[in-house]
Amino acid sequence: MIHKFKLLFGLVFCAAFCIPGTQRDACRYNAESKKIICEFSQLMVLIATQRMASVGNETLTGNALINCQIYYEEIEKCKKEENRFLPSIYG
Repeated sequence: MIHKFKLLFGLVFCAAFCIPGTQRDACRYNAESKKIICEFSQLMVLIATQRMASVGNETLTGNALINCQIYYEEIEKCKKEENRFLPSIYG
């Protein structure tokens, strides 16, 4: 009886929080966290530039570029042809 409850709970949990799709969809979903970091870094550079804070401005600009480069590299990895056909569950 307990095993049936665990199985039912697992199915309900997966149905509520898991999204079926392709590997490409899952990859892009996971890359979204890096996009948020990229946008936040750009916002910090904009704020620092407007306040004319010369100390550390180069560091912020460098970090923003690195964070955005990581995001765009992840998106390029997602565009692989074989990712279109591999099924995946994400969410």
